[in-house]
Formats: sequence, structure tokens, C-alpha cells
Amino acid sequence: MDVSGYWSTLVSIILGLGMADLLVNLHRLIDHRKHVEWDRLPLLWSLIVLLWLFNYWWAVATNLDGSRDATVVSHFVLLAMPPVMLFLMAASVLPHASLTEATFNMRADWADRRDVFFTFFAVNQFVTWIVATMRHSPSWDISSSLRIVAFLLILSTLNFKSRRWEWIVAIALLVLVGVRLSTQPVR
Repeated sequence: MDVSGYWSTLVSIILGLGMADLLVNLHRLIDHRKHVEWDRLPLLWSLIVLLWLFNYWWAVATNLDGSRDATVVSHFVLLAMPPVMLFLMAASVLPHASLTEATFNMRADWADRRDVFFTFFAVNQFVTWIVATMRHSPSWDISSSLRIVAFLLILSTLNFKSRRWEWIVAIALLVLVGVRLSTQPVR
């Protein structure tokens, strides 16, 4: 196996752990549904994270992540930052709290944790932009345009603590990731 095989395996493990964490936390909520006061907003963000995980995995699978251009180990370390941030996003979007007989309020929990999630999301977008610009000069193709729009929208959620605005951003990002996934060719 060459370096690219090891790289795709490492990234798949990181993304798989993120997906597993997300799905286990969702299962825990579903399993204790009678004791959960549901909030649809973190569930929508969970869907967005799941799609973001698939999008990044596809970039690695089709060699669009820049790993073929890496010549030194530090470049791989930088390339590892987006999947690590994706893992942290997936791990922070749904609660890890043990759900007992008491009622668990997802809305209150989300209000406490949202800044951590959005910080990981913003760092992910920023590092992904850095990696993409290292590969080639900044351009305004669809992926870089969507990346910049997503970054600005996520930053706005950190500055404006409005649930209404967060819903607008979440729906906009769901559309953006849908556009991105529907425009990526299968090779």
C-alpha cells in the first residue's frame, strides 16, 4: 500500500468515528424519546454534518482533497485538520448526556453547546479553504464559492444568537451541501 492508501484509510477512520458518534447519539435520543423534549434545530444540524461527512469522504475517494500533492509530512498534518474538525463537529452536534428518567430538554442543551459546534464548523471551513488555496490559487469555482458562503454563514451564527437566524443559516447550508453533492461527478 502506498501513502495515498494509508491516507484514505486514516481519513475514513476519522470520518467513520464521527459518523458513528453522531448516529450513536441520535440512537440514544430515539431510545429515550419518552424522556426527551425534542428540538428540531440540532437534528437539522446533524443532517447537515452527516452530509458534510459524506462530501469530504467523496473528496478523498476522488483525490480532490490535495493528498496527491503532499510532499512533506506537515502537509498531511494540515490535510488531516478538516476531517478532525468534521469529527469534532459530529461529536458536538448532539448531546452525549446520559438520558435518565428525568426529562431532557434538547433546546436548552443546544443553547449551551451551539457555540462549540459552530466554532468547530467555522474552523473546518477555514482550514479547508487554506488547504484548497495551497493546492491552486484562489478561484471562484462552485466549491470555493460555496465554501466561502458557508464560512460566512457559520460565522454569522456565532455573532447573532437568534434561533430564527440559525434556522435560516441551517436551511441555506442544507441547500448548499445539496447543491455541492448533486454537482460532484461520479468518476
